[in-house]
Amino acid sequence: MQALCFCASHGDQRTLVAVIIVTNPGSNLTADEVREHDIRLTPQQIVVDGEAHDTRGGFTFADIDRWVQSAKQHPHVVGTTASEFVQYFQRLAQEDSEILAVMTSRKIIGSHDAALVAANTLKAHPRFAHVRILVAASGVTDGATGMACILASKARRAGQPVEAI
Repeated sequence: MQALCFCASHGDQRTLVAVIIVTNPGSNLTADEVREHDIRLTPQQIVVDGEAHDTRGGFTFADIDRWVQSAKQHPHVVGTTASEFVQYFQRLAQEDSEILAVMTSRKIIGSHDAALVAANTLKAHPRFAHVRILVAASGVTDGATGMACILASKARRAGQPVEAI
């Protein structure tokens, strides 16, 4: 599903503004917020005793608390890798040529840097040279990044260009 916004310009002319907003699951958006604001979540794994689980899989905080309490080794999160981002961005580029990736703090998880590597990798590929991928480091994590994504969605709906968003 492509997010499309129309903003009125001079007279009856209308300009189409479209951008796909992406974030990692560490932004802690609810499934309803993701749907309502048409925000895409990147793959991300939580590893519990050697078994990886995609954090987009609908786990509750109670599930994670249970894992932490019962695990032989403390669970850890593996951020989205550059390879996963390349594949993810390639799929999204089939829907739209502008992608805004709002990542949680790069001091906590490597997803931001992996997104930059993937964006540069695709930029160098002739088939994806027309795709603009902007990677923004929110500098924060959890709900604060989620709020930044919701505000980005509202700016998109208001017809703001990707640079302003």
